[in-house]
Amino acid sequence: MVGFLVSYKLLNNLPILNRRYPSLDIFPKLLNCCKNKRVFPTIHYNSKEEGLAKQIGSIFGNKIYQEGLCRGLQLNIPWPRIEELEKIKENYPELKIIFQASKDVLNSGSTYSIIERISNYNSLIDYVLIDSSGGNSLDFNEEFSCNFYKELLKKRPKLKIGFAGGLNGENVFLRMKSLEKTLGKIDFCIDAEGGLRDKLSPAYGDDLLNLNKVRSYLSGAKRALVN
Repeated sequence: MVGFLVSYKLLNNLPILNRRYPSLDIFPKLLNCCKNKRVFPTIHYNSKEEGLAKQIGSIFGNKIYQEGLCRGLQLNIPWPRIEELEKIKENYPELKIIFQASKDVLNSGSTYSIIERISNYNSLIDYVLIDSSGGNSLDFNEEFSCNFYKELLKKRPKLKIGFAGGLNGENVFLRMKSLEKTLGKIDFCIDAEGGLRDKLSPAYGDDLLNLNKVRSYLSGAKRALVN
């Protein structure tokens, strides 16, 4: 997956200091770079405003979906409303939706109640990303995350489930092999963001993508898959 960050502020031309958000003007060019490659381009969207389906329409309605440039959407939004997801799926039936089980989601109740609530989305979501870090390079709790994975898979066996938090080229091989040992197989996704960037200051998002770190991360993940 190659993820592109978009927010409500970006859609409405409001000031945004986070360097991780590209200008909407260059989105078609960025997505075209992914075309016919072995990648899954995905819009990672966050918003606190009502009318999620309309906002998603503002992103995908300008030929991005119709021309097949992007068929992935990660919702970095705690508990988006079911009726909004229904509208999104109706408008974009081939869109794969990733639900981010963020820190706010994972702290919203018991594991049982959270899994029940996720299950209520039924076929409206295709992936769940267990992600308490949110791009801050914070290591995920492997014991908790694996238990959550197992319980969620019991309830929704067709869901694709991923892990995020603190992954980078230096640790991804060992973390994946540890997950494999606990889960008995590599039947999961992984996601990295902050660990692939160089900080310019302590401020969140004041950093730059480091392609050498990306290559190291991909190399370590591939090594875990084939060994």
